[in-house]
Amino acid sequence: MKKILSVVLLTVLSTVSFAQNPVGRFTVYPKLGVNLAQMSEAEFYVEGSDYVTTTQMKQGFTGGVEVAYQVIQPLSVSVAAMFSNQGVKYKDFSMSTDDTFESWSDVAYSMNYLNLPVMANLYVTKGLALKVGVQVGFLMQSQFRSRVEYGKKVGEMWQTTVETTKMNTKDIFNTVDFSLPIGISYEYKNIVLEARYTIGLSNLYKVDNELSTRHQMLTFTLGYGFDL
Repeated sequence: MKKILSVVLLTVLSTVSFAQNPVGRFTVYPKLGVNLAQMSEAEFYVEGSDYVTTTQMKQGFTGGVEVAYQVIQPLSVSVAAMFSNQGVKYKDFSMSTDDTFESWSDVAYSMNYLNLPVMANLYVTKGLALKVGVQVGFLMQSQFRSRVEYGKKVGEMWQTTVETTKMNTKDIFNTVDFSLPIGISYEYKNIVLEARYTIGLSNLYKVDNELSTRHQMLTFTLGYGFDL
């Protein structure tokens, strides 16, 4: 039995002994990518009506630098500083009666964060790593935007007006956000492609309410490693 267990253990260790870098080496990775961001329980209510619109993924830019240290052959740890545009977008919608209509489009919260993730990276084969960690984000800017077209029927003609809104909303959100990032990456000749899903742990709004609004985000990045 001991021999069998030893063989199994050696087999497992051999499958995770393909770290990209030697033990003790630091590597710097500049990274650029795109976010597909969402916020849970963030439905948009139209004032003066019972209408509620649903959310959808918002695209945003992310970029920064990550520093990794190879602790042992299958395991490295990393810390990064990443600019991240996230938030939420709402589906276009309209309301109408026989002689009026109201059409909403480009409704979104656009939020800029400085995210500081700390990750453990386990290499399961050469170049391929599974990742898990913790992240703290600092809100730098938040804006709500919308475009509303109003219409009123006068005789047989429609009169329309358009109202565009851009409003600073940083004060209604907490400055610090905690989250749990998990992901997978593949590195080949110092080029790293990574997919990461970030699960929000913090309620975003400062005002206490029954909702628990949290960030949810899928991120794809491309980086290049420089050994130190």
